[in-house]
Amino acid sequence: MKSFQNRDTFIITVVILLSWIYALVRYNIFKHVDFAHLPLYVTNKSFALSAVILICISTLKNEKFGRDFSIYLNTAGYLLGLTHLLISTTILNPTYFPDLFAKEKLSVLGEMGLLFGIFTFIIFTFLIIFSVTRDYYRNLFKQIFTINFLNLVALTFLSAHALLIGIKNWPAPQTWPGFLPPISLLGFIASSITILKRLSLPAQKSEEY
Repeated sequence: MKSFQNRDTFIITVVILLSWIYALVRYNIFKHVDFAHLPLYVTNKSFALSAVILICISTLKNEKFGRDFSIYLNTAGYLLGLTHLLISTTILNPTYFPDLFAKEKLSVLGEMGLLFGIFTFIIFTFLIIFSVTRDYYRNLFKQIFTINFLNLVALTFLSAHALLIGIKNWPAPQTWPGFLPPISLLGFIASSITILKRLSLPAQKSEEY
């Protein structure tokens, strides 16, 4: 058991570290964002990417890794997503996120993007509860909705969130700092691939968690 926990902790640590390095290189190095904004603004970007990657890995995990692997990585992704939500709420203003605002108010894309982000967080909250509750409550939940259904809804909302938040900058690769894709685009691609893969699984396997 301990070796499995070490493996899972290693995966989570590597994902967080690589995501943070990617955000630092893209924003601080190539986009010339002041390093004063590394603690919140840039690190928040890495939290968002880490959360998406961990959730996608836990969703696409191989059977040999077991249910605990999914719960562990999904919980880590959820907590990173929660941190991302809290930080984003704290620094949400036209200075940090000009593409989401129009005349000092959130634009339609900005409001819709945030709404889907909140929906994603709510659904993943249910998924976490669903995964750790006792069998009685799990069976009770299954009478209302399945894990697979909730997972697909959450990933769909996550894709919509990434799409609405970042689509303005996607069509112009020549403007990408260091030609590195926006984190929102990476999140959209990862979640979309996961949705397609999840839909391709046999029904009995797609219900495992």
